[in-house]
Amino acid sequence: MTPEDIQAMAKGLAEGQALWYLLSAIIGGAITGFGAYLAEKGKNRATKEDIAVITHEVEKVRDEFGRGLEDLKAHHQLRMVAAERRLQAHQEAYTHWQNLVSAILQLEKHQTFQLASEAKTWYVKNCIYLTQTSRQAFVKTWECVYAYYIHTPSRTAEEFIQITHDLNAQGNVFLREVDLPELRAIDLLQNR
Repeated sequence: MTPEDIQAMAKGLAEGQALWYLLSAIIGGAITGFGAYLAEKGKNRATKEDIAVITHEVEKVRDEFGRGLEDLKAHHQLRMVAAERRLQAHQEAYTHWQNLVSAILQLEKHQTFQLASEAKTWYVKNCIYLTQTSRQAFVKTWECVYAYYIHTPSRTAEEFIQITHDLNAQGNVFLREVDLPELRAIDLLQNR
């Protein structure tokens, strides 16, 4: 081997190494770029998964809130219907009371007992709509009616006055239990 051959061989090795270095640099860059690409893809996928979890939780809360709101609306609507029915029941209780008082004042014993029987039947069907105080007043009304007529000859005038006073007091209970707020002048003007 001649020195030129050795020199050519060294030059070829050097060029081969340069090519090797160049290929190594290209492959290393590609691997680094691919690694960065995979890392970015991983971050994107993790972000998508996080968004999916958050979206699911938001939808779940929204659904629960919606159901709660619907339940609240239904409950409020039921309360409004019950309030209307309660007002009506108190008005009817007051009417029964008034009829009984009128019959007693007219000394219509048979009519009074008939009205008391009708009032009892009404009470059984409607007592749930009355307040506890109104239910007690309704029962007290019957007691007064029967007390007024039972053993009438043995009662003193003071006892009749007390029974009448107790009977009259029951009507005020029905009125108090559904005491509505007074209308203001502005309310009256708005209804025109």
